[in-house]
Amino acid sequence: MFTVRRATEADLDRIVSIYNETSRDQETMESFRAREGRRPAELPYIRLVAVTPDDTVAGFGAAGTGPDRDPGHFFVSVRVSPPYEGLGVGRALCPEVERWAWQQGAVCLEAGVRDTLPASLAWAQRRGYTNDGHVFLSRLDLTRWDPAPFQPAVDTVVTSGLRITTLAAENLGEEGLRRYHSMCQTLERDIPGRGPRTPPYEQWRRMADEDPAWNPAGVILVVDGDRWAALSVVEKMTDGSWYTHLTVTHPDYRGRGVGLAAKVASLQHALEQGATVATTHNHSVNGPMLAINRKLGYQPEEGLYQLTKHQ
Repeated sequence: MFTVRRATEADLDRIVSIYNETSRDQETMESFRAREGRRPAELPYIRLVAVTPDDTVAGFGAAGTGPDRDPGHFFVSVRVSPPYEGLGVGRALCPEVERWAWQQGAVCLEAGVRDTLPASLAWAQRRGYTNDGHVFLSRLDLTRWDPAPFQPAVDTVVTSGLRITTLAAENLGEEGLRRYHSMCQTLERDIPGRGPRTPPYEQWRRMADEDPAWNPAGVILVVDGDRWAALSVVEKMTDGSWYTHLTVTHPDYRGRGVGLAAKVASLQHALEQGATVATTHNHSVNGPMLAINRKLGYQPEEGLYQLTKHQ
């Protein structure tokens, strides 16, 4: 009933429409093209569509890798327009995107299923995917958030001899960017759950230069003399919310409240820029960061089950 072929330029409007039908987030053609334009051209990527006999796109699938993934790890994604669910669109697409990824040298396929879609999780598990964890979005209403209760914790960090600043304020130029990159690469491995990895410096620098949201003023640092004790990165997203990408603490400073101080400073920075909503993602087993976010008032929302499949 459905034929699978490579997507063409003429399919893009329909692909964006299906994405919006099946996602909480909404995409515009402009934002879609901007995101596609930032995809490194040298890395393997494919997008397929499943079409009806009259060439109506009923669903699409994609697979590829990226500079923020471990070697040999490919993402796969299949989305089906709701009117066509249960008719075999996914069964047609999934084997084709997987076959392409294995042929490109994939050793592990990574996928995600929203935690509100148990039938989709069961569907993926029947096809050999394992549920490796649960990552969920948390949201903080900054119009009702009061930083005052957290000021004593921040003051304790400062009076211990540490200072809170930003990468922009430190004005370290190329040295500061390389130092920031190194700290992210080193400490992100301590964060439970699968997540984007910081790519090699030259790739990361190119991505940052092309990312309109990247701003060193949003990189909050807790500094002890010449040492960086912690950092928290917050950026304004296209929907107007402010998203915390990463909060990490050097092992020598854990248990001293510096992570909380960095996170509070990042939220204060967002407030100063007129933010009304802050969001972040957490893995369900990341106890320390979950505790910080609960203390700050974040409310958990819809999540994603992280799935993997090995050949």
